[in-house]
Amino acid sequence: MRTASNFHRAGVILFAFLSFTISMLGCRSGAKESTALSGQCAFPKGKTLRDCSAAAVRNGKEAASAPIDPVTGNFLIKLPGPGTYDIRLKTPRGNLDFAAGVSVREGQQAGAGVFPAPVDLFEGTAVAPEPPAAVNIKLPAAEEGSRNGPLATLRGQVHPAEAQIKILSGDKVIAQGVAKGGKFEIASVPAGVYDVEYSAAGYATAYQQNVPVSEEGALQNLNGFLLYASDLDGVDWKKGTMTATGLGKPNPGMSGPQAGLMACRAAKTVAYRNLLNTLLEVQVEPGKSIKMMGSENVKSKLTGFVQGARVVAEKKRGDGACEVTLQIPIHGPSSVANFIQTNW
Repeated sequence: MRTASNFHRAGVILFAFLSFTISMLGCRSGAKESTALSGQCAFPKGKTLRDCSAAAVRNGKEAASAPIDPVTGNFLIKLPGPGTYDIRLKTPRGNLDFAAGVSVREGQQAGAGVFPAPVDLFEGTAVAPEPPAAVNIKLPAAEEGSRNGPLATLRGQVHPAEAQIKILSGDKVIAQGVAKGGKFEIASVPAGVYDVEYSAAGYATAYQQNVPVSEEGALQNLNGFLLYASDLDGVDWKKGTMTATGLGKPNPGMSGPQAGLMACRAAKTVAYRNLLNTLLEVQVEPGKSIKMMGSENVKSKLTGFVQGARVVAEKKRGDGACEVTLQIPIHGPSSVANFIQTNW
């Protein structure tokens, strides 16, 4: 009986040991690396950033946040799980969306990038790391005095849906942001007159010039529309122009000035037709040209639109023929982008 009792006791101890070992192995195998987003909020050397934090937003709701180091600008947000997040800067003066659609896998520490801090948040004299040149923001001297005053929030719409927007004073970036779903909001902009730059990968950069910003409230009239920069004859995306040339030959039954006049008129008609054909091939987004928009009403309006093209050259040849070149702007008032934005 005593031997059986000792055997039973040994069995219980062995079972307990095995159970503990399996439990510990299970804990180790179930351990996961932290899922997180890291990044940096950049600001000029010698400045600090107070009371700011970075938040990871999913489906319009804040999922997690972390403070931003006031000297280095670094932040690390521990996430509740994998997914696609937007990055939002939370400041005493309001929130500012920086990045959209950052994907994070389970157990991954993804990089959210480097973002410029709003200029009105700089303070202190602590030495901070020099930020990358692309995001090193400094106000022009004329505007230094206004950065502590009331600030405006700029709102608007842009195509494509996740284009980048920069508020410029000369070659200085005053503020910037990224659109989400075609809409954007940029906070902490001092009063002044600025140019607005809209850009997106693969699209022709567009500008909205001399935009007045009041410190009293939000500006609502920012609208950007970018065209996909596909390779088309007669389209110079860098210069922002679209040109077409037409050739008209004199009527054999006519002579003198009247024949030359009719030849140039015929050349202009051909140039209008060529310009329309080029315009129909312009893409509003990859793989979707204007002629694929499918509306006869739009095409009819396009025919009228090209009639407003400017004659930039008219050349009469020795054989009596006439060559006419027409041009229309891609961006700005009375431009291709403006027409498509209005009629799309």
